Amino acid sequence: MRNPEKTDSTRSTPTWTAKVLEIDRVLLNEYGTPDLGNLSDPTDELFYILLSNRSDPNRYPDVFIKLKNHVGCWDRLDKVSIEEVSRLMEPIGLASQRSERFNKIAGILRERLGSVSLESIAAWEVGDALSFLKCLPGVGEKSARCVLMYCFGVDVFPIDSHIMRVASRLGLIPRRTSVIEAQRRFDSKLPTGIAKQLHVNLIVHGREVCRPSSPQCPKCCLRGLCPKKGIPHSK
Repeated sequence: MRNPEKTDSTRSTPTWTAKVLEIDRVLLNEYGTPDLGNLSDPTDELFYILLSNRSDPNRYPDVFIKLKNHVGCWDRLDKVSIEEVSRLMEPIGLASQRSERFNKIAGILRERLGSVSLESIAAWEVGDALSFLKCLPGVGEKSARCVLMYCFGVDVFPIDSHIMRVASRLGLIPRRTSVIEAQRRFDSKLPTGIAKQLHVNLIVHGREVCRPSSPQCPKCCLRGLCPKKGIPHSK
C-alpha cells in the first residue's frame, strides 16, 4: 500500500512545520511512542476500534476477547446469530446496534473481499482503501485511518478528540476548527514519516497532561511551545 503524497504546502509553511517537528521531538523524548493497545491484524483492529467507541475503556477489551473466542474466527461472524453477538456486547451498551453493524460489515467484507478479512486491501491504493473502510457501517475517518496506520504502516494521521484539543491549545489549528478542516490542515502540512508517533504521543499527552479540564500545565513538557502557558485553558 502506497503512502499518500504530501502537497507543496508542507514547504510553504516553515513556521508551522518547524513547530510541529519540535513538538514531535519533545513528545517523542517524553513518551517514546508507547503501545496504546492497538492490534496488528487489520480485521481485529477494525472490530476492536468499533467496540471502543463510546465504551467504558475498562470493559471493551474483555468484550472483544470474549467475542473473538466465541466466533472462533471472523469468517464465521455473519454465521453466528445477531442475538448471540448482542448478548456478548451487553456490558458496553448499544449491544443491538453494534451487533447489527458487525453482521453487516461481515457480509460486506465477504461479498467484496471474499472473506471476513481486510488482509487483501494491503495491495490497494491508500485512497481506495480509505474509501472502502469508510463505507462500512459505523466506520468514520479516524477509525479507517487507524486501521491503515497501525496495521499497514501507512503514513496517515488520524485525529481524535485529544488531538483536536491539544492541537488547538498549541495553536496548530484555530479554535472551533472542525475535525474535517483540522484533518485537511494536517494532511497538507504534516512532514512525512512522523504521523504515527505524533498521533500516539499527542493522545498520551492529552490523556495525562493536557486534559479537557484541570490541565497539568506546570508539568507540561510542551510548556515552552504553548501560547497559553500558565493560563488556565478552556475546554
